[in-house]
Amino acid sequence: MNEKEINEFLVKATKIKFEQLKELLVLGKMKSIEKKSLLAEPGKIIDHSYFLIDGIVRHFVVDKRGEEYTKTFMRSPDFVVASIPDFFLRTKDSIHCEALTDLIVIEWTYDQLIAFGKKVPEFFLFLIRCVVKAYKMKEQKEIAMHILDATERYEKFVNDYPEIAYDVPLRYIASYLNIRPETLSRIRAPR
Repeated sequence: MNEKEINEFLVKATKIKFEQLKELLVLGKMKSIEKKSLLAEPGKIIDHSYFLIDGIVRHFVVDKRGEEYTKTFMRSPDFVVASIPDFFLRTKDSIHCEALTDLIVIEWTYDQLIAFGKKVPEFFLFLIRCVVKAYKMKEQKEIAMHILDATERYEKFVNDYPEIAYDVPLRYIASYLNIRPETLSRIRAPR
């Protein structure tokens, strides 16, 4: 995305006039983040949120045996925070957030976002929309786990995330879909 496309996307997403949004952009820090870097990990307070200009991230948890379970994928352009509840409640994170590709982001601290929201109250409405969008995605995934079989879940995943379906390791997608990698390989095999 070039600067004009970033600005247009942010104005459309936040529903805030560009003149006001410029202040938020000045507060943010443009960064490159290497593939496989962790943007957040359990046990730490999450102090940063990101606008994902380019790249893909995944959120995952690890059980006591060391098995990883992918919760979500996010692709650019979008806003990313490791755990929305932990970020806003200022509690220790319980989720890993990993760069699956090299990323280009704009990074803000919690304090910067809250200070901007106090100056531009419409920004809090945008944050509420982000929380509702995340909740809706979580709810839709839970429903799919109950009513769709493995093939239907994979087809829905490809429809929802076409640019991710073939760009991330199979084991992450299988984990996200709650199926074994071998099952996913059979589903993806040409017939």
